Amino acid sequence: MQKLAKILGNTLFLIIIVIAAVYGGGVKGGDQLEIYKTLLTVSSIVFAIMGAWLSLLKIEIVQGVRQASSDSEGESYVDKARSLVGPMSSSAIIIALCLLFVFLYYSLNQAPFVVENVVHLRRLSFVILSWITCWQMVSLIRVMFSGVDFLIDVSRMNKELTGDRKR
Repeated sequence: MQKLAKILGNTLFLIIIVIAAVYGGGVKGGDQLEIYKTLLTVSSIVFAIMGAWLSLLKIEIVQGVRQASSDSEGESYVDKARSLVGPMSSSAIIIALCLLFVFLYYSLNQAPFVVENVVHLRRLSFVILSWITCWQMVSLIRVMFSGVDFLIDVSRMNKELTGDRKR
């Protein structure tokens, strides 16, 4: 099932990139700029939230790894850290790419090379924009599943402790 989902996801991603390459030349730079700015905002929020969550759980994760009674228990703590660091790292790279685009948009807007190749550069920019947007969407889905996993763990712990509380 996971393999099928990965194949479908990669196929959808490829279709989006091809569509972006074909039609991206017609999307004005100013319109792309607005999308980049929105993506910059979303990525900044994800980065901040995941960073805050990681800082709150860091001590618990490190202690859990140190006190784990088995390799699998230790690995579960590493997976928890990975689920926080992954989206945070993706968002940091996306933030850097968005800032680079905004800088280049304003600083090279009237450069002769840009004016001569505007359609190709718009197309390239829109492909990159589509790619990082898909990447951010995947990151957001991972964040969502990370939250669901956290809720399941807390619920399971609550059920385990319910019997102890009644004694």
